[in-house]
Amino acid sequence: MRATDAKADPGAEDADQDESASLLQPVDGEQSGGPQKLNPPATNVWKEIGPALTLGWPMVASQYLDRSAQQLCVMLIGHLGPEQLGAVVLATMWCNITGLSLVMGGMSGLNTLCAQAFGAGNYQRLGVLLQRAILMCLLLLIPIGLSWWFVTAWVLALIGIDPAQAELSASFAKVYLLVMPAMLTVQAIQTFFRAQ
Repeated sequence: MRATDAKADPGAEDADQDESASLLQPVDGEQSGGPQKLNPPATNVWKEIGPALTLGWPMVASQYLDRSAQQLCVMLIGHLGPEQLGAVVLATMWCNITGLSLVMGGMSGLNTLCAQAFGAGNYQRLGVLLQRAILMCLLLLIPIGLSWWFVTAWVLALIGIDPAQAELSASFAKVYLLVMPAMLTVQAIQTFFRAQ
C-alpha cells in the first residue's frame, strides 16, 4: 500500500492488517467464528404457517374440485372406447388453446384490479369490475363459440387428424361450448372472492 493511498483512506490501514477477519459482526449472544445455525422456534413457524393454511384451504379445495370435474369427464368417456377418449382429449386441447387461454388471459387483469379496489375500500368498483369481466368474457365467447361450432372439424382435418376423429372432436367441442358461460362466470366470481 502506498503512502498516498493511506492518507486518502485512513481506515484502509486497519482493513489491510487483518484480511482474514469476518466482515459480518456477531450479534449479541453469538459466538464469532465458524458457521452459525439458524434455529427458529417452532412456535414462530406455526404462527406463520397457520394463517396461510387457514386462508389457503378454500382455494385449494376449489381448485381440486374444479380439476376433478374435468378429470371425471375424461374418465367417464374413457369407458366408451379409445376413439371417443381420443376425440375428447383432442377437443379439450383444441378448446383450451383456442378459447380458454384467450378468455382467461383477458380475465387475468381482474386479479390485480379487484385486489386494488378491495384494498382501497372501493367496494362499488369491485362489483363493477366483476360485472365487466363477466360481460367481456361472454362477449369474447361469441367469436370463440362460432369458431368451435363451424371450424373445429375442418381445422383438425387440415392438420392431419382422421376426418371421423375430427368430426367426433368437433361434436364434443359443441357440447363443451354449452358449459363455457357458466365456467367463465365461476372463474370471474372466484377471482372476485380471492381479492377479499
